[in-house]
Amino acid sequence: MSGPFKRRPSLKTLPSMGMPSEAGLRRASIRRQSSVGLKTVPAAQQEVPWDMLDRCTLPVLFCHASAVILSNALNVLRISDVSTFTLFIWFTIVTIGAVLFYHNLKV
Repeated sequence: MSGPFKRRPSLKTLPSMGMPSEAGLRRASIRRQSSVGLKTVPAAQQEVPWDMLDRCTLPVLFCHASAVILSNALNVLRISDVSTFTLFIWFTIVTIGAVLFYHNLKV
């Protein structure tokens, strides 16, 4: 760069301006965040054991509903004599695979 501009060594740290130590400043801001309810929780603690159950409940119910509807439609139209259980297992395997893939996707 040219001119009177100087580059800072790092933008991650604040320059010292005669303020109290940063540890005290950080402690106060953490206290303020927790009292307001804005305390951030690390990603490892956000995961709860029933998270996967919540993600899989509706897809499994929709798999069952679509298996019943498709099986009845195929049997009434005499296209195929497939059982509801077979379609349910097939739909569930595909859907749970997609849910687990999306759940473990890291962006």
